[in-house]
Amino acid sequence: MDRFTAYIDYVINDGTGVGRLERLAVERHLKDIKRVKEDKTFPYVFSNLHAKKIIIFSEIVRHWKGAKAGQRIELEPHQVFYLGSLFGWIHPDTKLRRFTSSYKEVARKNAKTTESALKAMYHMTADNEKGAQVFFTATKYDQAKLGFNDMQKIITATPELRDIFKNWQVATTGPAFATAKPLGSDSKTQDGFDPSWAVVDEYHAHPNDAMLNIMESGMGAREQPMIDVITTAGFNRQSACYRLRKIIIDILEGKIIDDRMFGIIFSMDDGDDWELPENWAKANPNMDVSISQEFIKDRIKKAINEGGSKAVDVKTKTLNQWTDAAKVWIPAARWNKNTKGIDKDSLLNQKCYGGLDLAKGIDLNAFSLYFPETKSVLLWCFMPEDRVKDNPDRVDYQKWVDDGYIFTSPGITMDHTYIVAKILELKQKYDIQSIAFDRYIAYHGTVQGLMQQNINLSDMAQGFLSLSAPTKELERLAYGGELEHFNNPVLNWMIGNVEISTDAAGNIKPDKAKSNNKIDGVAALVNAIGEYMTMESEQKNVRSMYDNPSNFTPIDDNTKDAENEDQDNGGLFII
Repeated sequence: MDRFTAYIDYVINDGTGVGRLERLAVERHLKDIKRVKEDKTFPYVFSNLHAKKIIIFSEIVRHWKGAKAGQRIELEPHQVFYLGSLFGWIHPDTKLRRFTSSYKEVARKNAKTTESALKAMYHMTADNEKGAQVFFTATKYDQAKLGFNDMQKIITATPELRDIFKNWQVATTGPAFATAKPLGSDSKTQDGFDPSWAVVDEYHAHPNDAMLNIMESGMGAREQPMIDVITTAGFNRQSACYRLRKIIIDILEGKIIDDRMFGIIFSMDDGDDWELPENWAKANPNMDVSISQEFIKDRIKKAINEGGSKAVDVKTKTLNQWTDAAKVWIPAARWNKNTKGIDKDSLLNQKCYGGLDLAKGIDLNAFSLYFPETKSVLLWCFMPEDRVKDNPDRVDYQKWVDDGYIFTSPGITMDHTYIVAKILELKQKYDIQSIAFDRYIAYHGTVQGLMQQNINLSDMAQGFLSLSAPTKELERLAYGGELEHFNNPVLNWMIGNVEISTDAAGNIKPDKAKSNNKIDGVAALVNAIGEYMTMESEQKNVRSMYDNPSNFTPIDDNTKDAENEDQDNGGLFII
């Protein structure tokens, strides 16, 4: 237990590379040790023997992959504390574990999956649970198999375990009728189980708490069950995972008492500069063990250079920061570099693709053309005159009307015939191949009017799967300085308004609901780029890159039709 004690001493008295929430978990342990001595109503004790047993067991086990394959696992100090705490706190009379639920949050590549396998095997052999049933759960069966497969391969790589466990294709069996299986929310059934230990993997990716509840509700007959949540930070602060995270923080801060719940969170503190190396270890306690500082440095460098969704992805997965969207998707300094001096007249008769973003009533409408040959963008916006006069958006719409960037029709609602007429006029100037529009507004007068004029139209779903690829392409072009937007002031304004929604799989799209101001022109442009990508793919007799599931991490089935939902769909990371 020397490493256990040394870790506590380091966190409390040194603290270099230790985040506030990690420190609170250690302080909670120390407060509970004090409670054992001073509070006779506190029903638990910390057993060095029980803590030692899980540590010794874990270090019998061997690595099965990478440079250390075949070598015994050596636990890091933070792992000694984590595993020792989870199994060391017991009831003094029954010797049953104190904790029946656990939440661990840490950045990717910090051995969460390996730890889940260690805990599961120990539970099946040494936790005194007859007929133990372990389930590795996730949003998808294939994700659930990751921890399960890790366990099976560890067993194969560890001679001492081969006579204790037997691996089957869909299960592992152990002493006293113990079994372990993977289970996804897409499995045929999740009812009728009697779990004693449930690993809830990457909880941030779960669309709701259904799987956790199913596991928990089946544990009624177990004396010392465990709901074992392991996760990285996610993109959705409204998720079930983030709600549980807040409960854990309240427990660590002493705002609420739950003596059966263990929690530890490895993350940077509020206000920490994510670019400074001295802060990275707070989210990566296994830095330079299972994840190198050089790897983190390279990822952060790319995030700084590429910005946008790349920065969000790195902050979330590598630095374990919860974020809903990039606060500034494409900074003005980057966007302003995308004026290359192309003559607008050179676009006449050039092949291009259109995108529409249409409002239902009094709001702004947008039509964009994307010219792939020169990577140029043109934008026209449309508003009713009364909306220009009664302007709640604190921008000078009238100036943009006067300068020819916004077109109006009389009254309080936009007359769609004005939009149709403008597009027909543009059709005479530019070689418009096709125009994409939101399939949910097929009834819109503009769409109907264009159909009557035999304009090529395509309905484009506005979900993550359809919009992620063109959104990322727009981001790539802008950050690479390849785009020509002719310094359109309306588009400049809208780019600054964009917030990006990211689903759990890392797919992105502009989010109107999160943006405080208008982004209609950006939405139209994304549709136009998406239409170009679709048409190009069809001409090459291949499916569109954003219709090809192999280009995306799967989205959870429980979110209905991921193509059509304007919401954060529950996907999953391949960790």
